[in-house]
Amino acid sequence: MYRASTFSSTEERRLLEMAQDHMRFVLQAVRELRNSVDLWINNDDEKLLETANKVIELEEEANKVKKEFLDELSKASPSLMSKEDLLRMISSIDKIADKAVGASFFLTTLSGWIPPKDFEKKLKAFCDESFQCAENLRKAIFTLVNSPRKTIEITDKIDKGENKTDNLFREITVYTYEFNKDPFLAMKLKDLFLRIEEIADMSAEAAGTLRLISLSRIA
Repeated sequence: MYRASTFSSTEERRLLEMAQDHMRFVLQAVRELRNSVDLWINNDDEKLLETANKVIELEEEANKVKKEFLDELSKASPSLMSKEDLLRMISSIDKIADKAVGASFFLTTLSGWIPPKDFEKKLKAFCDESFQCAENLRKAIFTLVNSPRKTIEITDKIDKGENKTDNLFREITVYTYEFNKDPFLAMKLKDLFLRIEEIADMSAEAAGTLRLISLSRIA
């Protein structure tokens, strides 16, 4: 009979609480990026720029929590389980916020460009799927404390979402090649697409580490 081992020590729980706080800021940054797509579609340039700056602020807040986490981790007992895995996890999650900042910036550079309507729909679907990967990552981190098995289930969803995001990335890239002949616009779009896709990639990378931590807790 198998049972799941929860994180019982004060040290472990403190680190996981900090990881949860870090993820809150990161997810909010990705949420603001998703909102930016609607602002761009509606030609609200002023709000679009404000939101891009908000994403930067959220990344900065996430960085503060990450530094506190790393400081706490450096003081943790050598016997702490999953110490290296926790470090890898927080590093992957931190990259998500960085990608959100980059994507928000490149979205502002598209101000004034009028794309085909199908492009708007594809971009929104692409960004929504990437956001869902990050949202599921938040859920996985929050279930890790008391339900490692549930965490594993959620990480499987993240992997599937990452595959969907990859497919949408290829679809919107090919579609863009078909209607766009401007090389400068192509470069901007490529940078935007890559960062949105990498949000899902980093979510899946962090999910892989979470899966290992969870498995180590199932005895």
